[in-house]
Amino acid sequence: MKYVIFDEETKEFYLLANKKKGKIGNFLIKFSESDPSKCENLSIHWTGLDIGNVNLSILHSYDPLLKAYLKELVISYKTIFYNTYNIWVYDISGPFKNRSTLYLHESF
Repeated sequence: MKYVIFDEETKEFYLLANKKKGKIGNFLIKFSESDPSKCENLSIHWTGLDIGNVNLSILHSYDPLLKAYLKELVISYKTIFYNTYNIWVYDISGPFKNRSTLYLHESF
């Protein structure tokens, strides 16, 4: 487990782990405060590399073109041994089927 953040609005936790069942990758998992046994795997990236300096933030904004409120999960981390810094913006405003990665950035 690398980082956990709690969403006050929906009463849910977002967890970013680097290993699951012995495999290395980036695993984004969501679970409810009321029933933590029901986990939802939001995204999996098979990197094969360990990460560090992890941070998660929840961002709220309004898009005038869509005329809708947006909610995004901003994930940042450093890839160990490659020394790259990554920023990943993930849409958490809609239902699960509509969620997507909005932005990915990787730099040295």
